[in-house]
Amino acid sequence: MNGLSQTDLPVFNLLSIGQRGVGKTVFLAGSYVELQGSRSKNSDRSLWLECQDSQGKENLEAVLDYIARTGEYPPPTMKITDFNFSLNAHSRQGDKKLCAFRWWDVPGESCNFRDPDFQKMVLNSHSCCVFINGYALVNNPEYLDKFEGAFKQVMAIASLVKEHGLDYGFALIFTQCDLLEPGPVSQLQIEENLQPLLGRLDAVNAKYQRFYSAIPITAHQQTFQLSATGGAAALVWLLGELNKTEPFQERRTLESGLKQSVSTAAERQRAPTAVNPNRHRYLPILIASSLGVLVMSLAQFFLPSAEQAQTPTEQISQYESILARDPNNIDALVNLAKLYIEQQQPDKAMPVLEKIVQQRPDSLEWQFILAQLYENKEEKQKAESVYDRILAQQDNNIEALVKKAVLRNEQGDIQTAKTLFAKAEKVAPTDALRDRVKAISQSVLQGGN
Repeated sequence: MNGLSQTDLPVFNLLSIGQRGVGKTVFLAGSYVELQGSRSKNSDRSLWLECQDSQGKENLEAVLDYIARTGEYPPPTMKITDFNFSLNAHSRQGDKKLCAFRWWDVPGESCNFRDPDFQKMVLNSHSCCVFINGYALVNNPEYLDKFEGAFKQVMAIASLVKEHGLDYGFALIFTQCDLLEPGPVSQLQIEENLQPLLGRLDAVNAKYQRFYSAIPITAHQQTFQLSATGGAAALVWLLGELNKTEPFQERRTLESGLKQSVSTAAERQRAPTAVNPNRHRYLPILIASSLGVLVMSLAQFFLPSAEQAQTPTEQISQYESILARDPNNIDALVNLAKLYIEQQQPDKAMPVLEKIVQQRPDSLEWQFILAQLYENKEEKQKAESVYDRILAQQDNNIEALVKKAVLRNEQGDIQTAKTLFAKAEKVAPTDALRDRVKAISQSVLQGGN
């Protein structure tokens, strides 16, 4: 075989995120079968996968054997399993290995930032496959709510990627598309139902592509087999994007990219005439604070044991010291706000949050947190001003519409409250969300009568 030797191959780590039973293992097996079928057609240009370790090959063959014998999909994965592949290409010039990749087959319940093994996989990943049940997305109005937890994980990673200018791709893979009606209507339904989530990815300029995977089981003589179409394109796209680096220089993982970014930022902030003896001490804090409110549990993975042993009071003191020297340090502001909230010190949290919102006026998440604190402190007018600011940015933001409606009703402005609730119902993207808004509206308005 021509091309790069095994030791020279670039090796990429692909993370998989998805709920239990969404079809991650079947997707991998189906992609393998799909590309093998491409190779068997003796095309002038074809791609295929080869297992690079005996255990992975045995695991993959066991999945295919189970399907061949039973005609059923295998049960959900019970433990994290590693698969190591090479992606190979055939052309008129001969065969060659393009790259190698490690696929972590992760049980749905292990896709949790509090799981140490999952933390390591996230930090060592180069790109991510996000699995969404296409059939459930179209037919189950409650599916998006169930998927929200997984999508928060994706958004946490995507926000980090944007914050630090990293190159990291997401393949959104819709499984069980073979159960949908064939044709463009089903695809349009998927797209329509997913718009709220895609909008959030677009807001952070995430690099992603959508893929529609159909992997039915078909009878073949006296056995059964996977008839996969569409899934392998996701792997090919991710690996193709990763393999663009020339000449095969080491591709940064999420962790190494974050550390490089934060280290560079720290060097830029360092005064040219003075050496900061605490520079290395604060580096892990800066990395941790970039994770924001959603993923602070993941952030702890970056911190050395000495930092982890600190009490909240000591951490607060550290961030206050940073802000005494650099009042607009956004990383310190973010972490300090979270600590104040956790320690139930809203009076101290509010001015910090006001600074964060001032520096990041496009961040709706922080505005909502600030508004909630205002409401908790009975500063309703300030809270309503925040919701007005959010609606000036997104006039169809359902959460802001509903919360402003509640406040208007409390002030006796019933007509405005009704108008806001009606608009929230109208713009709700799903029947389930529309019903929820309607229920809140009825409860609030009836309670005010």
